[in-house]
Amino acid sequence: MALGDQWFKQSFQGGHVYTHNTLPASQASIQGAIYDKWQSLGAQNSELGFPISDELTASDGIGRYNVFEGGMIYWTPQHGAHAVTGGILAKWALQNFERSGYGYPIGDATTNEQEELTQDFEGGTIFADPNFFWQPFSCIDAISRIALENSVVDDFDFICSNRGISLTTSDTNFFGMPTVDDVVATTSFPQLRSTNRTPANIGVECDLREPSSISGPLRSGAYKVSKSVHLCFGQTEPPTPTKPLKVKWSKELAWTIANTLPQRQIGAVTLQVNSLDLPGFTFTVDSRLQEDKKFQIDPTMQRMVNTVSDPGANRSKVVNYDIPTRPGTYFVEVTGISLKIPDWNYNAELNGLRFAIGRYHCPQYRYYSDLCEFPDPVDDHT
Repeated sequence: MALGDQWFKQSFQGGHVYTHNTLPASQASIQGAIYDKWQSLGAQNSELGFPISDELTASDGIGRYNVFEGGMIYWTPQHGAHAVTGGILAKWALQNFERSGYGYPIGDATTNEQEELTQDFEGGTIFADPNFFWQPFSCIDAISRIALENSVVDDFDFICSNRGISLTTSDTNFFGMPTVDDVVATTSFPQLRSTNRTPANIGVECDLREPSSISGPLRSGAYKVSKSVHLCFGQTEPPTPTKPLKVKWSKELAWTIANTLPQRQIGAVTLQVNSLDLPGFTFTVDSRLQEDKKFQIDPTMQRMVNTVSDPGANRSKVVNYDIPTRPGTYFVEVTGISLKIPDWNYNAELNGLRFAIGRYHCPQYRYYSDLCEFPDPVDDHT
């Protein structure tokens, strides 16, 4: 049966086979409860699109799943079949799918009162962060689009991540988010890498940003959680009416931020820059302590600033903060970054960046009270 766009379906007693006759060609079989679930969601007209894998066996040998163009459907005998898509799938994948502490999905995705997409799993709930763009995209396409939308006519410094993009001219800062246009667009810029052994601002070294450019929370026991971040930054040449925007150079900035709970009333935020091929720089991360209070004013109002001027673990910067004595759930949220490299005449900030390092639970403070702890799995939605 022809379904359009070179897709074909053939039905058998035990299931169905879908074939795509264009490059890249694919053929996938789908049957049983997973097929029924896919049909109930709208089949190929749903967010999932067409199946692109056969029914596969999960890591424990019990669950089953199919991969689709826009997500996955998992089935277990205990919980039935449930689709996992978009930002929830991206965050679940970062935690290693069903092998993580979240386990299998036990329900379909729903929208909560804060208009966040949520989905329940065996080990907890995953929230789809609205500030998280989960598809791979081109930074160069994204900054070109944002510059055009804001009528930027000067050269600019930029920082690019899947949680926001910043363009900084001599006197103005512009912020934007990646869109589906940046996913489907094709960049024509060469992906060059400098062969110079000394720090050099030449060559386009980074462009594609994957969803994992800001990692999931790495839990190192009950008292420490960290995240690794990879950002693309660089400079452009001034655009002209006859020539498109051109990137002069771009490089990747790798850094790690951690939240540690050494005492009941004291937490510590640690910042470390891992990129070693930079000249003299100043990298600053702004963060704040938040209490998880829905529909209420957050009374904590603590802000932290970590500044690092040298790469490496022995050059990391630690800033302590006070944890309230009252019981509650708290988290440290990154609220912005800035990077200055005087030798390259580079100065940019990304104030729209938002992500939590991980939520932790605290008992009422007493002299002999237990410490605050990060649960397993760690909930890190912002």
